[in-house]
Parts: sequence; C-alpha cells; structure tokens
Amino acid sequence: MSGVPVKTRPRNQMLSVKRGLRGAFTIVDVMVSIAVIMVLISLMMPAVWKATETAHRVVCSSNVRQIGIAMLMYADSNKDFIPPTTFYHPSRNRAQQMLIIRLSGVSSAPLDFSPETGGWDGLGVLFHGEYLDNAACFYCPSHDGAHPLSEYDDKFGEVPEIVVGNYQYRGAGPGGQRHLGKIEPRRTALVADGMRLRSDYNHNDGSNVMRADLSVTWFRDYGGQILSRLPLDESGARSSVVMDAWDLIDRQLEGGGNPASRSDR
Repeated sequence: MSGVPVKTRPRNQMLSVKRGLRGAFTIVDVMVSIAVIMVLISLMMPAVWKATETAHRVVCSSNVRQIGIAMLMYADSNKDFIPPTTFYHPSRNRAQQMLIIRLSGVSSAPLDFSPETGGWDGLGVLFHGEYLDNAACFYCPSHDGAHPLSEYDDKFGEVPEIVVGNYQYRGAGPGGQRHLGKIEPRRTALVADGMRLRSDYNHNDGSNVMRADLSVTWFRDYGGQILSRLPLDESGARSSVVMDAWDLIDRQLEGGGNPASRSDR
C-alpha cells in the first residue's frame, strides 16, 4: 500500500537552524554582560579620576608659576612693590575678598580704589599691566565651584565687570611688608588656592602654593586642616579664617613639616 510521501527539510537546512538557535543571545546573557561592564567601569573610574586630577594639578602648578614670574617682573618695574589690592589695609584686612581680580567699576569700588588700574585689583593688576596676558592662568582646571573660567572668559575686555579668579592673593607679607625683597622668602606664601569658601578650594587634599621667593610647592592639607575650617556659604566668609589658613601654611613651610612638598614635584 503506497502512502503519501512526507516532506522533510534537507539536512543542511536543519543544521543551519540548529546553529542559529545555539548562537542567539538570551536576556540573561545581555544582563550578565551589562553587569560585567558596569563592574569594570566602577573599577576603572578611580584610576581615571586620579590621572585626571594629576594632570589638572600640573596645569594648576604651571598657572601659579606664571603668576610668580609676572609678579617678579611687576616688582622689578615698580620699586620692588608687589601688586596692590584695595582689600588689604593694616587696620581693615579683607582677606576673604582677595579672589577678586577686577572690580565692577569705580562707583562700587572701595574708598581706597585706584582708578589707575582700570578696576583691576590684586593679581588682576598683572593682567592690566600686561605682565600676564593669558586669562586662563587665573583659573585652576580642578575648580568646580561658582567661579570657573567659562564664567569670566568674555569679561577680560574693556567693559569694567567684576572678575573673580581661583587663586587667593595675600597682598602683603605677615608683617605687612609689601616690598618683595623684605618678605621672608621660603617661609611665606603669597598665592594659594581660593580660601574664601569651601567651594573655592580647588583641590580637596591640598594646594599649589607660591612662596615669596616665587617658587611653587605642593602643600598637602593633612586631615583637611584648612578645608574643614572654610565656611560653606557667604554668611560665614571671614578675613580671620583666611588669615589663619595663611598662618598654617607658613608654619608648615617654616618647619619643613610638609614632606609632600618635596616628594610630589
């Protein structure tokens, strides 16, 4: 008795279908792959962050060094005086304001404002006098506070607008000396990270510091001695806080108690 022939797939076609089924990804495979990738990224991120911060610290050090060179040229041309600032006076030191490198205009300036500088103040006088012509030198690439370069990059022109930098200027030596040659060179810091608010402190673990001899060293803020004392908002900004920070930096420079300043460079 003859039956109806059964149609079957060719052998090579069946093998192809089986191979296709074995090679497909399941949702579990995709989820496992994503989890592995996320773990690898989390392991790599600290190393990437550290490498980025190291590069930023080098750029920051270069900025502070260029400020030092410009300050030396300024002193050579101005009877050994360091740049003036309206925020420094023996009887009313407003150290917390010395991040400002340009005032908003003569009408809003302090009483001792000098119109000869065109509104530029402190470290900004170096820019006004063309001792330093790169605006980026006033800004640290690690800064993540309210005063990045992008905020002020277009305000370095002729129109007098307030400009705030990332580096704290001291304005004078510990005893009020404003002649560069009379300031104790290796024991006194003249420029450092912003210390008005905690968000002004560019590096969480320390600061590039320019001494009075114009050398640049890394000051490691062990235990957050400076950072922890800085106020969180404007209401806590005080001259005394900034001056205490300068004193702490000076003591470490004088006592050699900052080994990182020798090994980190």
